[in-house]
Amino acid sequence: DYTISMFKNNDIVILCERHHQDITQYDLFLEIIQDPYFVENVGVIFTEVGTQILNPALNIFLQNGNLLKEETEKEVLNFQRQCMFSVWEKSNFSYFIKGIHTINKKMGCNKKIEMYPTDILYVEGKPTEDKVKDMIMTRMIKRDELMAAYIIEKFNSMKKINPKQKALVI
Repeated sequence: DYTISMFKNNDIVILCERHHQDITQYDLFLEIIQDPYFVENVGVIFTEVGTQILNPALNIFLQNGNLLKEETEKEVLNFQRQCMFSVWEKSNFSYFIKGIHTINKKMGCNKKIEMYPTDILYVEGKPTEDKVKDMIMTRMIKRDELMAAYIIEKFNSMKKINPKQKALVI
């Protein structure tokens, strides 16, 4: 209730994640995003976990309520494998996107939750030593700044379309 009440006076509410392996916090996040107020007035989530290159494919998946269970599992595994530049062995990301997908299956077409991963640590194409070094040298140093800039830019573009837009940042 407290988190939902914060959206009444703020366009962006930030929740800090505990250790990534703590799944119980994701139960709370899923409870928040299926609250009727969140669905009606917010509907957008930005996360640190997951890279920007997952957008827009992730939202296409999250909006697709016609997938069979096996297809859903295959897609979740695909996104898990692309979650971070190196192997991301923690299950929080797959657990969360599977939960959002399940919630969205119950929602009307214009009420589905959107999620935008913001991390910038990725290598396009096949990773090579030079690509990884370049990523570390150019992006790792300013990682937080670049993720914040992405959230600000994306959110401002959403506000141009919907001046009442709000977002949850995890």
